[in-house]
Amino acid sequence: MSSVHSKFHVSDIQQVADRAAATVRTIWARYLERRARLRELAELCAMDDMALKDIGISRLGIQAAIRTGTDLRSVRE
Repeated sequence: MSSVHSKFHVSDIQQVADRAAATVRTIWARYLERRARLRELAELCAMDDMALKDIGISRLGIQAAIRTGTDLRSVRE
């Protein structure tokens, strides 16, 4: 049986490989975004109350953002 008559053609396999690569890239990008967000929230948690007040964020707002996964910009507005 030749490869031309097989169930999957090379183009089909390439299409599946392309989709898999795109999925891996998307997952990796989301992972990096989450790590950056958590790092930024950790930096905010390390700040003292006066510094947080100067930028308009409360410690409770930070905790709520961590717990709910929301953006701090929406908490400030």
